[in-house]
Amino acid sequence: MLKKFLIAVLVLVVLLGIGITGAKAHYDGQVYQGYVPNLPVQYATQKNNEEEQYRYETFTFEGMNGDVIPVDAAFPKGQEGPFPTIIMLYGIGQKKNFLKDIAHEIAPHGFAIYIMEQYLRGEREVEGVTSDLHEFKGLR
Repeated sequence: MLKKFLIAVLVLVVLLGIGITGAKAHYDGQVYQGYVPNLPVQYATQKNNEEEQYRYETFTFEGMNGDVIPVDAAFPKGQEGPFPTIIMLYGIGQKKNFLKDIAHEIAPHGFAIYIMEQYLRGEREVEGVTSDLHEFKGLR
């Protein structure tokens, strides 16, 4: 009896694993649905600042489905690009303006740094969205 129960549990776990893997593959396959690679970028500069060791710029660009994405950027001061580029995401407990904490260490060495506002965070936070499922979809 115990042997049959363990086999049934094992079969259930395997089927659950197959189902989760199939669902993930399905959703991952739709990440770029609607993406148009040749779409002109709608870019709008918000502000430019000259800091002591770097040039700071805040701008937005239009993402998929008309989503406006805010970006902070730091560039080497007094130099013309193109520059080697670092694209960063900020960590838990940080905000997009984390760039100001690190730019003076990186930009003077010839690098451009970009930090985009993350989906459902900061300026891209959606009012009234409190669902854990929506947060999970945003993380994906």
